[in-house]
Amino acid sequence: QVLFSQGDFAQAKTRCEEALPLLPPNTNPALRALLLNTLGDLHRILGDFEAARTAYETMRTLHTDLDDTWGLARAFNSLGILAGTQGDYPTAETHFRQSLGHFRAIGDRSGTARILHNLSILAYLKQDYPQTRILREECLAICKEIGFQWGITSTLKHLGDVEKAMGEFPAARQHYEQSLSSARQMGDPKSIVYALDSLGNLALRQHDLPLARACLSEAFQTALDIGLTPVAVDTLCGLAEILGEAGDPARAVELAAFVIAAPGVDEQTRARGEQVQALYLPRLDPEEAEAARQKGRKSQLQDFVSAH
Repeated sequence: QVLFSQGDFAQAKTRCEEALPLLPPNTNPALRALLLNTLGDLHRILGDFEAARTAYETMRTLHTDLDDTWGLARAFNSLGILAGTQGDYPTAETHFRQSLGHFRAIGDRSGTARILHNLSILAYLKQDYPQTRILREECLAICKEIGFQWGITSTLKHLGDVEKAMGEFPAARQHYEQSLSSARQMGDPKSIVYALDSLGNLALRQHDLPLARACLSEAFQTALDIGLTPVAVDTLCGLAEILGEAGDPARAVELAAFVIAAPGVDEQTRARGEQVQALYLPRLDPEEAEAARQKGRKSQLQDFVSAH
């Protein structure tokens, strides 16, 4: 578990594989199931999906033999996550609903909320936004009921996401603001970054540039401070738009060029950087445009601390 938490997944997998044969046959099946779940998670993270499925299915069989409803709920959740990771959303939904049934049967409210959240992600990916909202509202109600502050913070943010997708901007803004307030109360910088990023991008979409600048600037700096590099890079897209709209297209192109060239950037962020660059390049003469792009490509993330 220590190796897992440190991100040394290959070494953690080796340790799990070494530990399993040390357990005598037919003894301590609960510990064996726990090791199998961890091993399945590690195989999934490392991309060996068939090995992950074998581990999870073996764990499910153990919990079935033990008549362990909670363990079965966990096993079906793991199988659902695996199917979702592979893009098999129908199978993922089937497993999540099996897990949900088990958690509801034993009155496990925390487990129920977790599965409702997972189901809401599937609904969101299918663009079934009304169903997504129903699932997230129930998840939020349970998190409030059991006093799970992190769950409240996260679900408020995810409710804002679905309302933004539905074009319900006032409701989305309210939920983002509530998520940010909750995150600040917890003192959780990661949750603060996500709420600020969401609120800032919504404000940008609503052309509220002062709010967008304040949120995205704080999100960028906080993400940089805690090593949340992908989010820090993503915020630069919004900050580039703000600079462009404020009359500095050269700086906007510079930030966008950095995003496009940054290593490890996901396709969605890179595509957004390309859109921003395409928007402001025509406002520069060819020499200015090339100079801005070259400067952005050669920059480091820390160079943009004062960009906004």
